[in-house]
Amino acid sequence: MPKELAIAVALALSIVAGLGGYLVGNAHAPSRDDANRARQDAFADSYAGALRAGRNSAHQRALTAGTAAGHQQGQTEGSQAGSDDGDNDAADEIAASQPPPAPSAPAPGTVDQFGIVRPAPGISPEYDNCIAQGGTPSPDGCLP
Repeated sequence: MPKELAIAVALALSIVAGLGGYLVGNAHAPSRDDANRARQDAFADSYAGALRAGRNSAHQRALTAGTAAGHQQGQTEGSQAGSDDGDNDAADEIAASQPPPAPSAPAPGTVDQFGIVRPAPGISPEYDNCIAQGGTPSPDGCLP
């Protein structure tokens, strides 16, 4: 075979192979509508993923911030409540540790809890002595 004929056959085969490849590729290539649909799907998937990630991140940050704020508020309120309880408990303990007040003698001329009229000081030494000793004057005498 002459050299020119071999080149012509090779060129013809190349053209036929290229044309066949073009036709096969053109038949399987996506149309413009398919490409637009694929682009929209990719955007939608990307948006949904970003939205999901954003919500998760925002939820986590809000949870962390809320926990910190709640912890701080709880410490403040708990500290105040504990301080108030401590103050009240301390006041109760102080009051409980004090001796009971001495019974006060009624004013002269008044009636005490037993219906005895309180004499003026010095008039009834028994009555005065009973009160001074922490007793309770009664018609039957000084009760301890």
